[in-house]
Amino acid sequence: MANGIVLERDDLYWQMWSEPGTHIAKRLGIPVSALYRACNRLAVPRPTSGHWARVALGATPEQPPLAEIDDEAPTTFEVTPPSRRSALLAKGRAEPPVVVPEKVKQLHPLLRDRSDAAKSAMVAIHVSPELQDRAVRIMHTILVELDRRKMKYRVAAAGSVNGSRARARIEVQLDGVAVSVILSEWFPWVDVPPKRGVASTVGWGRPREHRGDGRLRLSIYTSTWHKPQRSWRDEGPRKVEQYMNAFFTALYTSADHQRRRLEDREAAAREREAEEEARRVAVAREERFKAIVADARERVEDLKFVGDLRVLADRIEHEGTPRNVAWAVWARKLAVRWEHDLVTTVPDVTG
Repeated sequence: MANGIVLERDDLYWQMWSEPGTHIAKRLGIPVSALYRACNRLAVPRPTSGHWARVALGATPEQPPLAEIDDEAPTTFEVTPPSRRSALLAKGRAEPPVVVPEKVKQLHPLLRDRSDAAKSAMVAIHVSPELQDRAVRIMHTILVELDRRKMKYRVAAAGSVNGSRARARIEVQLDGVAVSVILSEWFPWVDVPPKRGVASTVGWGRPREHRGDGRLRLSIYTSTWHKPQRSWRDEGPRKVEQYMNAFFTALYTSADHQRRRLEDREAAAREREAEEEARRVAVAREERFKAIVADARERVEDLKFVGDLRVLADRIEHEGTPRNVAWAVWARKLAVRWEHDLVTTVPDVTG
């Protein structure tokens, strides 16, 4: 995370057991949830519920020690303060009001060129014919304002995004993050009068069909397509056209939200990789330890054999025959060479 507050593991542990977490978060200017998330990531124990109340009454609750962690485990955690979000909100609010005109003399080029649906912004408009004119004027205003603010955007066709089915949309690039814009209308199932000779579209029962509810909805999506990040719709006398400034402000904050989600996801992936690497190292160490123990056990057995071989050589040599003496000499040489190999070719246990 850029321009964030770096929390050290040892210092965080000392702070968490010196004062309540709400006081620490307020002093650092970060959310309490971010502080607790840092504790979880860095394996820092936190006071239990009611800890500070018992301290205020004079009790001395038990404080768990800061456990040892692997060398590969993270020791710092970076938190982005909410001041960035406040700056983005101020940036959006500082812009002049965005007004949707009653009539448009010349449509935006993306709306004029309808020969190729894949390149036309009309694909981001999902409304019934009755709302087409309003929707086009609103989309025209959005595109013109995006151009004025020098925001990068493109028309994206329908397809799969992160495993979810995404509708055709306008993708706006902000700080390297894409947020999608859709202008739509809700199409619920509606009962229709039965027609002679026409079967029901939903099986047995009264015929039904999708019909627009007559209300426009302007939505901002990030990576989750089953629910928009922000959404505005016609509500009584208030129309979508009245939310244009709020919409553009939400573009900044939604992109920032998506960026933080991606950073958290990447941090979690790095943490999982570190945990997996630590697990692999632990498994390798355990296997190496077992191999060294097995080698040591085998060397002990061989040393016992060397000792027994020397005893046997003495007994055979005691018989006094040339053949027995020669065998005893050979056995003692073998024992010396074998013992030398056992004590000089030991495996390295310092790694």
